[in-house]
Order: sequence, then C-alpha cells, then structure tokens
Amino acid sequence: MTLMQQIGQILAAKFAAIKALITSTAESTLADAKSYADQKITDLVNSAPETLDTLGEIAAMLKTHEDALSAITDAVTEHDHADATQETHGFMSTADKAKLDNLGTYDEFVTAFDAAVGSADNLFYE
Repeated sequence: MTLMQQIGQILAAKFAAIKALITSTAESTLADAKSYADQKITDLVNSAPETLDTLGEIAAMLKTHEDALSAITDAVTEHDHADATQETHGFMSTADKAKLDNLGTYDEFVTAFDAAVGSADNLFYE
C-alpha cells in the first residue's frame, strides 16, 4: 500500500467520524426540539379549563359567541405583528418566521451532507 493510499484511508476514517458526530448531534437536537414543542403544546392544553381543553369544545364556545369572535378577529387583523417577541404579545415576527423557514428538515441536512462528504471515502483511491 502506498503512502497516499494510507493517508487516504486515515482521512476517510476521519471524515466518517466527523459525519457520525454531526449526524448524532443533529438527531439529538431534533429530538430536543420535538420534546420542547410537545411540552409547550401539553402546557397550553393543560392550562385550559376542562370545558375548553379540546378543539371541539373551543369551536362550540366560539360558535355560541360569534360577536366576541368577530371582535377578536378584527383586533388581530389590525395588530402589527412584525415586532412581536417572546416578551411582547403578538404573533411570530417576519424575521423569526424566515429563520424557521430556512432551517429545512433533518433529511434535507443528511442529503446535503452526504452529497458534500459522503463520497469522501473514494477520494483518495484510484
């Protein structure tokens, strides 16, 4: 085996280790994000009174209070949402929404990573 082939094998092993670390970190981060979102949904549902803790119950309440719903709809559509933050009531800001939209999925990350590094095993062999 030539020196270049030995170097190629060493580098290929290093790339594989880096790929495994990145994949593991991405999977862990995705699991943490899912757990966080699930907990926030649970917190939201559990903070509702028993008579309004399902979407059906909320829909029935809204139907019986259509005037209130109309007032809320008017207030929301007239509200400027661009400056909403975690500390200020309102919807997600346009900038934060753009950040989330640009993250992509875990599968898209793996595909891009594999395209960039996945073929590194063969870079140093003839």
